[in-house]
Amino acid sequence: MNTGDGGKVGIWGGISGAGTTMARIFEETMNGTVYCDVLQQELKQSMGKLSNKTAYTFQQDRAPWHASNLVKEKIKKLKLNVLEWPVKSPDLNPIEMLWSILDKKLAAKPIYSIMELRQRLEEEWNGISQSS
Repeated sequence: MNTGDGGKVGIWGGISGAGTTMARIFEETMNGTVYCDVLQQELKQSMGKLSNKTAYTFQQDRAPWHASNLVKEKIKKLKLNVLEWPVKSPDLNPIEMLWSILDKKLAAKPIYSIMELRQRLEEEWNGISQSS
């Protein structure tokens, strides 16, 4: 997601039948180390808050860092049940629709700085409802 001054940030988030996970907004380049931290922090905390279920199925796309040995070990340590995902099939991924909605909401009003982009992302993410 970009600003008018050439800055950009990334966002990690998840969805479930119980709602959205916490979002991680980051300026660094996503890689296996950053993704492991996201799994440990945002995903783990969100799983506890979204439901009292003890069994989850975790889905991720085929981004290069998802396949790193570091990430595979973290997934094993967290005991995540990972859904195998077909190659090049973003149209099957339910969160892609949410990213599209988020992009449209952000594009509705100019953003001029990284700080403003981060604030808008947080506001829009936290405003997502089940009906979105």
